[in-house]
Amino acid sequence: MAVRQKSTVHGGGNIIIQNTGDHVNIVAGRAYLALTPPSARAPRGKINSDIDLLNPFRRAIALVGREQDLQNLRQWLNSDRRIAVRTLTGRGGAGKTRIALELIEELRAGGGDWRAGFVSADELRRFAEQQNLSQWGWQSPTLVVVDYAAGSTESLRVWLRELAEHPARGTDGPPLRLLLLEREANAEEGWYRSLIPRSWSGEGVAELFDPIVPLRLRPLDRAEERRAVLAAMLRVVADYKGIPPLPLPAPGENPHFDRQLVEPVWEDPLTLMMAALVSPHTGVIEALAFSRTDLAFRLAERELDRVRGFASPDAETARRLPAHLAAYTVLGGGLTQQDALDVAKEESDELGLQYPGGPGALVSRLHDALPAPKHGIATISPDIVAEALVLLALRELDDEQQLAVMRRAAHRMGRPVPVCLIRIAQDFANEGNAEPLNWLRALIEMGAADDIGLLREIERAMPDQTLALREMAAEVDRLLLERIAIIDADQETETITSERAAILNNFANRLSDLGRREEALATAEEAVRIRRQLAAVRPDAFLPELAGSLNNLATFLSNLGRREDALATAEEATELYRHLAAARPDAFLPDLAMSLNNLANRLSDLGRREDALATAETAVRIRRHLAAARPDAFLPDLAMSLNNLANCLSDLGRREDALATAEEAVRIRRQLAAARPDAFLPDLAMSLNNLANRLSDLGRREDALATAEEATALYRQLAAARPDAFLPDLAASLNNLANRLSDLGRREAALATAEAVVRIRRQLAAARPDAFLPELATSLGTNGRCLVELERYTEAANSFKEGILAMLPLFRQIPRACQEVMALLCQYYIQSAEKAGIEPDAEVLPVLERLASLAEGMEQAQDKQ
Repeated sequence: MAVRQKSTVHGGGNIIIQNTGDHVNIVAGRAYLALTPPSARAPRGKINSDIDLLNPFRRAIALVGREQDLQNLRQWLNSDRRIAVRTLTGRGGAGKTRIALELIEELRAGGGDWRAGFVSADELRRFAEQQNLSQWGWQSPTLVVVDYAAGSTESLRVWLRELAEHPARGTDGPPLRLLLLEREANAEEGWYRSLIPRSWSGEGVAELFDPIVPLRLRPLDRAEERRAVLAAMLRVVADYKGIPPLPLPAPGENPHFDRQLVEPVWEDPLTLMMAALVSPHTGVIEALAFSRTDLAFRLAERELDRVRGFASPDAETARRLPAHLAAYTVLGGGLTQQDALDVAKEESDELGLQYPGGPGALVSRLHDALPAPKHGIATISPDIVAEALVLLALRELDDEQQLAVMRRAAHRMGRPVPVCLIRIAQDFANEGNAEPLNWLRALIEMGAADDIGLLREIERAMPDQTLALREMAAEVDRLLLERIAIIDADQETETITSERAAILNNFANRLSDLGRREEALATAEEAVRIRRQLAAVRPDAFLPELAGSLNNLATFLSNLGRREDALATAEEATELYRHLAAARPDAFLPDLAMSLNNLANRLSDLGRREDALATAETAVRIRRHLAAARPDAFLPDLAMSLNNLANCLSDLGRREDALATAEEAVRIRRQLAAARPDAFLPDLAMSLNNLANRLSDLGRREDALATAEEATALYRQLAAARPDAFLPDLAASLNNLANRLSDLGRREAALATAEAVVRIRRQLAAARPDAFLPELATSLGTNGRCLVELERYTEAANSFKEGILAMLPLFRQIPRACQEVMALLCQYYIQSAEKAGIEPDAEVLPVLERLASLAEGMEQAQDKQ
């Protein structure tokens, strides 16, 4: 397997960090780390192409709107910790690399003795593999920036363990700071979760992090910030092209432009800079009509034309090879000269395209187009333009040729290839570009056949919340479990068994996201079984893992209507997290809040409303405290708890409080979904549905209808792509919409919508009666009320009766939890039957008697109080 462009001791003005000496003064036999200074990533001199202006290492424009983020990083640098690690996240183009560069330049300009730079994945791998790593040290204050940190998970894990036990950790001396940059990082799963052992034995590693949760860059959400970025980049583009800068409309001068500028698509500085770069060809106002991916494709096409221009003019087919090799280079993040020569020969042979002068001439020409140190080939920056270039370049091949290229690239370059494909899928797959999903599927098949390491890397790189990759992520977990089961049967080590439990836990979540509820439950039960066994032997190591699996299991039990079992499981998980959070609040307070949120839902399911409200309020208090300190990390969790709290407040008749809480949840989730629709659109739809109900409770009927229609439109979109996952949510939203239409007297439309809900829920209840019969009963009640409004009383009575009988099994099991819904259904049934001249059905009479008995019991209990 070839490796990417390396940072070497003697190359590019690297900064050498060692326990003795600095720069290139190496002490033989001692471990060292070579940092690449920013200047080596963007050499001074001629700009190769206009997209070079987008390269964050060029620092083409001043940093805008990041003062608070920078101030937070300065405080982190200057804290009294000897060693501190921080993780910064944000989608591609948010400015993670740029803000790290600004921090490094501040240190350099400050005249102090800070040593600061970037470390490549290859250098970090070499560093972590040194036998004498424990002897490594630093003589000066040191900042190490790890870009694309998920690609260095194994190396980081080794280094963090060494740092946790480093003799200098608790002493006075120069500080060491590690800044990890990545698009996504979740403390509960994925690459970031694997860095920090959740056991007591991993406490030393956890204590290195400041804070332990990843921080997300704030979006540029103010129009004046966006205008400043756009204006600055227009001036840079004009200087580069030697033309007068294009004018921006002044605020208020062009209302259409003002409306465009505040759209969520423009919250990332890179997107604004891309718009400025295409403006000379389209005009500024017209450029803002393009989507982020449209801009990327336009710039990638121009870059491909430039790369093709370096081809030999001797043959038309020769123009295809430089473009192809440029795309290949993106997949690996750059190529050394030798790697490029090997790739050029292999790809020429496989594609049947020969370059005049051979592979050496091809690599030489491509180096001229994309220069890297020591005659290597640099990758293209920024990522989204590079990803678009891969799509455009490989579209010159047929489907089978594309898949073959991906297999060869993964075999040669390893982990960077699937990581790159996942990024391409996240950025482009939701807009109708199917290729990255097909390519990634080919690598999954390759890993399943003979490369468990590749499967593991793909599993770690999968985002925890995604619409585009849901099915694929579940398939990776399934295949990996099959491979691990074979290994476990042969070796049966604690490490492999623990890995199997972790993947089972992830797999259960993936299955639930896909609506495969029975499979999710069975998988979660297996994860709990294994983790109980591990925790019984080593509670210090495995109690946190057991608590997490129990929390998931409670949700899956509830999804299938097993409400008492769900409550008992949620209570067990919460007690474990209380114990863990009492000992280590920094590590486990977020988990306790999550568990309390889940417990509140389970209590509500069983009609224990006061207990549910108290529990939900505690969850919100904790998460509000966490979000105040780290909004980027905890706002999604706060929105979830607010949504649940609004429901609990409404259940107890506190309608104004419920509305205010629901509105806050929607505001947060709208902001999150604008930035990351792939992750947060389902959450926004849920909160909108909830808000519509709260608006209706207070008589704001038009607002309630508009909100319900927005929620339903989102769920239609989601259910069209993934019916198993989102059809139940669509049914709930349609049921809500039918009620809102009825409130405004739109009776025929309300009935048609209610009938659609009944059809969907009949289908769902036939497959999963325990989970969906209560929901079918609710929708039959809505359908019946719509029929009453149209004076179709016989049909209404039949609908209410069917609802009563659908609810009856659950009513017998937990009568108090179902009492209110059942009483309404019976009341409506009796009224409709009377108006239709129908005698009450004999099957309904025992239900009426039971309801009367429950009501009498409640009155007696109140009298005693």
